[in-house]
Amino acid sequence: MKKLLFTTCLFLFAQYLFSQIPNSDMENWTFGPTLIGWETNSHPLTTPPIDPYVVKKDSDAYSGSWAADLHANGVFKAFAKTIFAVPSHPQHLSLYYKLLFPPCVNDSINYPKDTVSVLLELLSNGTVVDSGYWQSTVANFNYSQLIVPLSQNATTFDSCRITLTGGDVLGGCGIVAASTEFIVDHLELKYESQNACVDSARLCDTCFCPQVVAPVCGCNGVTYNNFCYAQNAGITSWAAGSCPTGINNVSFPEGYLILFPVPANNVLNVQYELLNPGNSELNVSNMLGQTLTTEKGEDIPGKYQMKIDLSNLASGIYFVELKAGSNRIVKRFVKE
Repeated sequence: MKKLLFTTCLFLFAQYLFSQIPNSDMENWTFGPTLIGWETNSHPLTTPPIDPYVVKKDSDAYSGSWAADLHANGVFKAFAKTIFAVPSHPQHLSLYYKLLFPPCVNDSINYPKDTVSVLLELLSNGTVVDSGYWQSTVANFNYSQLIVPLSQNATTFDSCRITLTGGDVLGGCGIVAASTEFIVDHLELKYESQNACVDSARLCDTCFCPQVVAPVCGCNGVTYNNFCYAQNAGITSWAAGSCPTGINNVSFPEGYLILFPVPANNVLNVQYELLNPGNSELNVSNMLGQTLTTEKGEDIPGKYQMKIDLSNLASGIYFVELKAGSNRIVKRFVKE
């Protein structure tokens, strides 16, 4: 019996090790330093003129002492790649990251553009059988969690490959050269379902977001003006670009939409402004983009207030959409 128990524990421990991302917290580096457990195109012992040291050991860590900084040198994109065996089909990859672009990069006026990406691949005998992909052109100055879902088609597989790719721009408004920096830490491969699209701990109604239109599609089917708005709505994952269907939280109309109290109980007060004539409409929708109630508004420019009955709605997270002509504003609220 003891031998059987020992064998079982040894097997479970082997399975645990078998499914882990090598050096997932980016803590282990050689004296060089180069990142242990990952293939990179960084060569820290080579002398410039081009800085080939593109995957750097960074003390600005999310957890532990170190993070990996994929640092642009203006010539080629940094990458870090690892491959490892998996015993079962992963659901998604979780990691924490910062993304810093040089001044003037990816803005609406200047030419320099740059992007970073994360590629998650499930392999069978070296062939990709499932994958997940994320890329971004939007700066993220504070550590945020990124969820990269993996497609769930394959039944036969043996290993997983993760590829982190940084930017390539070294510049900054032509004044002082700065590099695109993609800082990554604390990677985890998850095997349970990612059922929660909205994390209530992340909800922030007072947080400031840049007035930059770079639409992202949230996992709830809602299009947000940029990743910051999605993040402050508690969204756990998103993809670049507008959603093909669902609610659109588009542009920045000159008017406003204010909801109170939040959280709401049975009645939600709505204040809004119309700047142009045209029939207005207020829709309450759930996280699936389904319209639950519709209230007809005014058609004359001005400031208005309306009460919406929520007594028939279950507790949870909902959206109010104000439609006025070609303008639309979406705000999230919580019903207790």
